[in-house]
Amino acid sequence: MILRVYFINELNPSILTGDPVSFSELSRLPVSITPKVMISSACVLTPAIRTMLEKRFLCPVIDLYSMTESRCIAAAIDNDGYRIFRPDLYIEILDTDGKSVPA
Repeated sequence: MILRVYFINELNPSILTGDPVSFSELSRLPVSITPKVMISSACVLTPAIRTMLEKRFLCPVIDLYSMTESRCIAAAIDNDGYRIFRPDLYIEILDTDGKSVPA
């Protein structure tokens, strides 16, 4: 067995954090881990990759939106958009002309 597969299987982590690229590569390995959740950040998590990961690892995949300056801002637990969970952070969404759009 490949050393990294053995290592990952032995750890069998409950929570995996990474990005869509690393998770896609992990899904190709013959690992038999049973995570409770996967938390993706740093890159765009497409609906197709989310669905593939959920089917492969049989757990929810959370897409976390964050910034170095303000930490975690929002999360998407399905393909229905992000939910903001930082009440202490002012968030403003702008249109292409730089004008605020309604919530």
